[in-house]
Amino acid sequence: MDYSPRYTNNWQLKYQYQIKLCNELQPKLLLIGDSLVAGLSRYPAVWNEFFEPLNSINFGISGDRVENVLWRSIHLPLPPSLSKVVILCGSNNLSGSTSYDICDGLIDIGLSFRKKKSSLDIFICALLPRDEKWSVNRVYITEVNKLLKSKCKKFQLNFIEQDYGWIQENYTLNTSLYYRDNLHLVENGNSKLAKSIVCELDKVSSPLILNSNENISITYDKEFPSLSSSIALTSKINKNVKYSSVCTKKPPKCLSKSVKPVVSKHFHNVVKNVPNQHVNFSYPCSVC
Repeated sequence: MDYSPRYTNNWQLKYQYQIKLCNELQPKLLLIGDSLVAGLSRYPAVWNEFFEPLNSINFGISGDRVENVLWRSIHLPLPPSLSKVVILCGSNNLSGSTSYDICDGLIDIGLSFRKKKSSLDIFICALLPRDEKWSVNRVYITEVNKLLKSKCKKFQLNFIEQDYGWIQENYTLNTSLYYRDNLHLVENGNSKLAKSIVCELDKVSSPLILNSNENISITYDKEFPSLSSSIALTSKINKNVKYSSVCTKKPPKCLSKSVKPVVSKHFHNVVKNVPNQHVNFSYPCSVC
């Protein structure tokens, strides 16, 4: 499988247009992913109610797989105004990728954004259910979401777990939210998805950081090794830590850590060619 941008004129044109639009609008919220993300702006009523007030931009491209979004996250120049990123993709990978590959790829996307701007609030959405009745895809989706929830916690990424209502009591899909393909969403479905995203965004008004007099310990995560050489970062923080708003000044050197990001086996081909692939986990001083 070729882990690179999609070599079609239409895809390249969309990508270049998105970069241009991002530079012009200077958004605060970026939504990136596949056709489910693209669909959030299909209905003006949904977009205007949930995302327009947040100064958002939609970087969804129909047909994108995780590796395509990963490529875009690595090469996309971020505007200085950006403060939040929402990631939703993976459904197009259910055929040909394992649940571990999909999960690792989504985490890699989140870490690539963090590498570019450590102050970003990064949200990774659970995969939505699909198919009218029970299917192998449903099993994969459940596995991916379970892995994602655990890994997001370890990497201090925000996980958006989908609420009830997508599946009915008899385990059939709630077709009132979907098109006939039982994959893409109608207006009611888009409204439900948008509401779940915005509710999680509201819970994270600003990044939580350590005071300068607190200690942090960095440990390596052996539970989810993507490669023998990859490292997972978890911060064990004292329960008595006090949190404060972000300091815009340069953080003390003693509170800065840099580690290599997790790179899954199947997405390594994209990341290995990018120089300085390190993620900066900086905890600025809150009193300077």
